Amino acid sequence: MKNYIPVILFIIGSLSNSCSISRISGTSNDLNVEGIKILEPFSYIYRLELDDKMHYNPEASLKSKLLIIKVMQDLKTRIPYSGFIFLEDSVTKSNLETEIENLCYDADNSKYPGNI
Repeated sequence: MKNYIPVILFIIGSLSNSCSISRISGTSNDLNVEGIKILEPFSYIYRLELDDKMHYNPEASLKSKLLIIKVMQDLKTRIPYSGFIFLEDSVTKSNLETEIENLCYDADNSKYPGNI
């Protein structure tokens, strides 16, 4: 019987995990949320050049941004939102991007990103 305990625990863990994943990824629309807008995504993609330095790649960054927008539009039935917020003010947009970038760096360097 001792040899079966790890197998039983594995099966129980797998079943409970799959149930929670199906509950999270389910398509039921129990949540009636309206008026949520998503901020314009931004993307900065760099490539390593022959000089061993990172260089910003505007074409890849733009393609990545457009791909994120397309994916969000394709998922609109599963993620209820009413549109995107595209910031026209370049100063506000730059400040927001810098703030989000700093939060990402902090989360990446933190042992406990939940405290950020």
